[in-house]
Amino acid sequence: MDVEKVMSLWAKNLVDHSLKRQFEKRNLNLEQKQILVQGEVSTEPLMIALEEEITKVGAFPFIRPFFSNHSRRNIFAGLPALEFGNEKQINFIPNSYYNLYKEIDGFVTIMGTENPQLFEGHLNGLNKLKESVSELDKIRTDESIWILTKYPTKAEAFFEDMSYEDYKNFLINSSIIDYASMEKEQEVLTDFLTDTKEIFIKSYNPLENKLCELSMSKGNNFGINCFGLRNVPDGEVYTSPIANTVNGEIFLDIPIYNGIIISGVYLKFKGGKIIDYYAQKGQDQLKNIIETDDGSKQLGEFALGTNYNVTRNLKEILFSEKIGGTIHLAIGASYDDPYPSLNADLTTNQINLERNRLKGIGSYSDSVQHIDIPKDFRNPKKGEGLYLDGKELIWNGKTWDIN
Repeated sequence: MDVEKVMSLWAKNLVDHSLKRQFEKRNLNLEQKQILVQGEVSTEPLMIALEEEITKVGAFPFIRPFFSNHSRRNIFAGLPALEFGNEKQINFIPNSYYNLYKEIDGFVTIMGTENPQLFEGHLNGLNKLKESVSELDKIRTDESIWILTKYPTKAEAFFEDMSYEDYKNFLINSSIIDYASMEKEQEVLTDFLTDTKEIFIKSYNPLENKLCELSMSKGNNFGINCFGLRNVPDGEVYTSPIANTVNGEIFLDIPIYNGIIISGVYLKFKGGKIIDYYAQKGQDQLKNIIETDDGSKQLGEFALGTNYNVTRNLKEILFSEKIGGTIHLAIGASYDDPYPSLNADLTTNQINLERNRLKGIGSYSDSVQHIDIPKDFRNPKKGEGLYLDGKELIWNGKTWDIN
């Protein structure tokens, strides 16, 4: 494998498809825009390739590497702040960065680390680091264009119990794909989810040997077609449910990594709030997530995974949530895109006012958390099923069939 050629193809895909299409959706041109590229120093080959491609299209790349004792969630305060610092140091962000984030037109974040288990002994601290940058992160997600991708490192290959060659090939084959074709392939499913009013999920809980039933309404919220604009790899169709309509129980059987492994997750909702929960593994961290704020006790997203190139679960949720034939639910913040009233041409202040109105009527969840947890429907157990307005969805190995 010619690494330089692959990096160039990857970067070209991110610039020509992901960045350009997002700017075009806003009736803007990528030329002359300021694009910040950030990633751990171990992701240098992709950062260099991105700098070249961004320069070629007439934009201004700003490269910002950081070290492996920090997380991409918060590059300002890392492990040293948690081990030796006080609350002020953990929450420290230079004022100049607020101005910088407002000035930047687009963000490309490259995940990939040489220390994937960095925060295993600092789970409470990891949540604090996320909270401390929540205001800054809102500037990035609300006012700018952003992309998230994953670079293969040897440390993470070992962490995933894969050879580096297999891991690298898996990430590349899952990420560098024809996203224009994916967009077209997912249009029918996206329209169907948009037209759907009620979502009903039956899942088997092996720990209690019972079927769980979960229902939610999505009202007039849109289904959103995801085809490599913000996430690479991509492959999902999602919506945000009306937050206070979520009722019942669900068992989510695909493990995720959030500082530690969390697996075998049971959630019980009443009136849109999580009233009971447990995890077979990672109970304390699940509690840390759910008990963060009021919104972290709600459901912010329902999604269908569609990427049939992602054939196995990784600890990295960017991949496991895209597995074709899975669904995922997100504990915490709702997305803006599905809400019709947030899709109007609004100022930032108007968006915040509308979010608060939706939150006030129980329709919208606001939280510093947004944690995706998947459920596998590729080989459903007896009694399991996924129903949109009473029609069952069945994964056929390539797409979701609607029966």
